[in-house]
Amino acid sequence: METLDPKLDVVFKMLLTRNEPLLRAMIEAVLTLPGPITSLQVLNPELPKEQMDDKSVVLDVRVTMAGHGVVDIEMQTRMLPGTTSRFLYYWAREYANQLTAGDSYTTLHPVYSVLWLGDNLHEDTPFHSRYRVAEHTKGRLFSDNLQIHTLELKKVAQLPASNQDADVDWGRFLTATDEERRVLADRSPIMKTAVDALTNLSLDPEAQRIAWERDRNERGWRHMMGSAHQEGQRTGKAATLARQLAKKVGPLSAEQRARVEAADEATLDRWTDQLFDGELPEALKR
Repeated sequence: METLDPKLDVVFKMLLTRNEPLLRAMIEAVLTLPGPITSLQVLNPELPKEQMDDKSVVLDVRVTMAGHGVVDIEMQTRMLPGTTSRFLYYWAREYANQLTAGDSYTTLHPVYSVLWLGDNLHEDTPFHSRYRVAEHTKGRLFSDNLQIHTLELKKVAQLPASNQDADVDWGRFLTATDEERRVLADRSPIMKTAVDALTNLSLDPEAQRIAWERDRNERGWRHMMGSAHQEGQRTGKAATLARQLAKKVGPLSAEQRARVEAADEATLDRWTDQLFDGELPEALKR
């Protein structure tokens, strides 16, 4: 049996929404709440199966906690342009949605964002960073109703083995091999529950199908973006070479420009090197 990857957003969501003890344990591991969670409710347990091929669909887990407010938990493996703005927008929307016409602002509860990140947000911050609105010089909180927690999975391997904090254990669980998870389960009851839940999920044919479709679409999207990036690089090199050639020999003929624009990246690099060495590439001579 191949274990499903808990870092895949759809697997992450199925794992938490189908196992309330795990969901509760993760929340309590990340957040410092004034008291225990007496009850919780997942506000969006469904999976938008008809949109699983749409990378704009965010498979977050929104939870209301009795007496503690709302927490939004998300697995985001790649930091794309605008991602931090989206995180803040989701938080603001959740905060504003608490009120209806005539409600008092005193009824507003905290909203927490818990963001598991596959890419580092900042290189010089700890594995678990806590962001709040505070005064710049004294650090005095403006309000405790905004909390954004980032947990950067690439930094887990840098932590000492002696660090057995609950949030770190979750980071290890999400990034570990099967053997490493078994070791983790041997010393932590909640991690054993997590490992057992992931094993059972991996045996579920429907969960396998959903995860396979999401992973296939994710790989396809990454390939498309990588190809677009490579094409952008090639196009940029072609434009740069065309400008350099024009400075050296004057305006290019239509045939010369067509050769430059059609050349692959390796050929463009070779022609550029020849130009820097004072040679005019043979294929581009008039």
